[in-house]
Amino acid sequence: MAKDKKEEGHYKERPYDAEPEVAAPAKVANNAGSYAVPAVIPQGNNLPAELDDPSEYPPDEELFLPRIGIIQPTSDAVTQEGRTAGVLLDSLTGEEFESITGIFLGMTRSRKRFVKKELLCNGQDFKTGVGDPGGECEKCPLQKWDEDEAKAMAERKPKCQEHYDFVAVDSIEIKDGYPVGMPFIFSTHSTGLKSAKRFISAGRARQLPLYCFAVELTVRRITNDLGTFYVPIFTVKGQTPPETWKSLAGIAARLLTASKRAPVESTAANDAPAAEY
Repeated sequence: MAKDKKEEGHYKERPYDAEPEVAAPAKVANNAGSYAVPAVIPQGNNLPAELDDPSEYPPDEELFLPRIGIIQPTSDAVTQEGRTAGVLLDSLTGEEFESITGIFLGMTRSRKRFVKKELLCNGQDFKTGVGDPGGECEKCPLQKWDEDEAKAMAERKPKCQEHYDFVAVDSIEIKDGYPVGMPFIFSTHSTGLKSAKRFISAGRARQLPLYCFAVELTVRRITNDLGTFYVPIFTVKGQTPPETWKSLAGIAARLLTASKRAPVESTAANDAPAAEY
């Protein structure tokens, strides 16, 4: 059973709803994967004072930051693992959530080309692809729509897809200037980009970065003549305390830098789109 992941936190209520219009048809969002990034948010030791942790852990840079993805009806999570479509999946723990309320610290854009779930080219910086064909993304014909309207939609779509990669923490509670919670990456593309752009526009209209807002991430079901799929919904629930913005900006910068160093093979198995347009 999926569950909400909501927490009470210290933020100012602002009645703003950033739900997007429904766009169709479009490709569904990707499943979850993992980036190898350092754990940059100091959280200390949560054990009682009389206890200790004798473990010898690997260095932070060898650990994984979980990715949150939407389980789509045609994904392996449904067809092979028997999971329920339309919920958020934590790649690290396997937990499912109907919603996550937290702080979206920042985002980057990337381009990815998949063929049968294999990642062939990864433009992690949105400028230069690594792989097949590789090279300058802006000049690559695979990131453009085929202008031949006589072809089916699936044949005309770009072979290389634009992705928005958000870094976030799954809590809105802030202690000693730092968010209390687990950092994660949420990636979306295709239909999800419209929702993401509306969310980003809400902050830009206020001339404020993403980390200035507490946000609820949920999922919306879309059904049309091409089938059923799910898209993300970003709803701004309030504003984080301005006195925490400096520390949040520092965390955002470090997480975003680390996420750009993610190896191509770390996302290959899970970023493949699960359905056609």
